[in-house]
Amino acid sequence: MVDGRPGLVMEHLQGSDLLTIIGQKPWFVFSSGRLTGEVHARINAARAPASLPAVMEVVSRGLARLAGSEPALAEWVRRVLAHLPDGDALCHGDFHPGQLMFSGDQCAAFDWSGAKRGDPLFDYGRTRVLLGFGEPRPGTQLTLKLLAKFGRQLLVSSCVRSYERNASARIDRTRVRHWEIVNLAMRVLDDVPGERPRILQRLQKEFARSEGS
Repeated sequence: MVDGRPGLVMEHLQGSDLLTIIGQKPWFVFSSGRLTGEVHARINAARAPASLPAVMEVVSRGLARLAGSEPALAEWVRRVLAHLPDGDALCHGDFHPGQLMFSGDQCAAFDWSGAKRGDPLFDYGRTRVLLGFGEPRPGTQLTLKLLAKFGRQLLVSSCVRSYERNASARIDRTRVRHWEIVNLAMRVLDDVPGERPRILQRLQKEFARSEGS
């Protein structure tokens, strides 16, 4: 604590993140997905400190913001959220291969600014959304842009299989789908160029599916 404010003490690392390595060596995409899923499962198996913000509180605030532009969508997602558990697992909040760094023979997860306390499947659903819908940022090297277009599914499937194989508990697929809906709605707020139309289309399909069931 410094002046009554909590902080994180982090080690200084020198190395390359996994996305950079994939850009340099695209044939590592499968093993990179496998490592991402394995490390993510280990993170979510840990119990979060009580000082971290709760997923439910953060998402509820996000839905209140979303209601300003998409009131019907926000209300539907709020109903979905009401059936999901709180949980006390450690959630990274933004986990993907770009958040894993190799330093020597060590692999470390970084960028914990969005860490939360909640259901581990919230965090898993967030990563599935990031990998499935994320668009390369301006200035991204050409290799990674091509990978996002043609190799995305290989990375996603490798990561998903690895996470579910290493998870500390059986994966509830219905719960994962519901957390994906919540995370898709939160991703709308990020307003990433090129993502919003595809995300809204996916949410509309999920809404139609829920109304028809």
